[in-house]
Amino acid sequence: MSETCRRCGECCRRGGPVLHLADCALFAPGGLSASDVVMIRPGEPVLDPVAGQVIRAESAMLKIRGRGRGWTCCFFSDDPPACRIHAKRPLECRLLFCRDPGPLTAIIGRDLLPVSQIPGISAEFAELAVSFERYFPFATFNRLTDSLSLKDIAARNAFEELLNGELRFRLQACRRHNLSPDLELALMGRPFFLSARAMGIRVVEAPLGLRLA
Repeated sequence: MSETCRRCGECCRRGGPVLHLADCALFAPGGLSASDVVMIRPGEPVLDPVAGQVIRAESAMLKIRGRGRGWTCCFFSDDPPACRIHAKRPLECRLLFCRDPGPLTAIIGRDLLPVSQIPGISAEFAELAVSFERYFPFATFNRLTDSLSLKDIAARNAFEELLNGELRFRLQACRRHNLSPDLELALMGRPFFLSARAMGIRVVEAPLGLRLA
């Protein structure tokens, strides 16, 4: 049995790492930036790389973004399998070894890096992230999707109102604070309508806003 990492890239294909306070120093010229991360919100479905299954996040987490629409870490190159930031990789990447997940499991959920401590994130942006979570917690999304029935008009309307209200908040915040799409993902995570589509719920654009198909 191999006692060293073969760098096959399987862990990288399961998703980028969650960032911890120890990773703050990686945000330096030539290193990580806010555009490389996405906010995972409490209650949001996320892939557990150790268990290999989708769970609901217990707390807010900053995670290295996936590539395209998949889970694969954006810093992973397939051919040959390699990490583009291996010399300055995050803590979870340094601890993860598929044959001995103990060291990684021991830090999961502990000493997580908050968005307010990313170098370059102003107090104004950090407060925007707090306000967004206050108005649109993922618990509301989960409650409505868990009870959603296409035959229940009231449930459909409530869900559509949530999708459109969240999207309006995002659009207004981006205009008011001049946020780039990448910084929006770091502060507020994925929009609800994308999470709904990932769950197989058909959401379409209509003249009056987002609607369930």
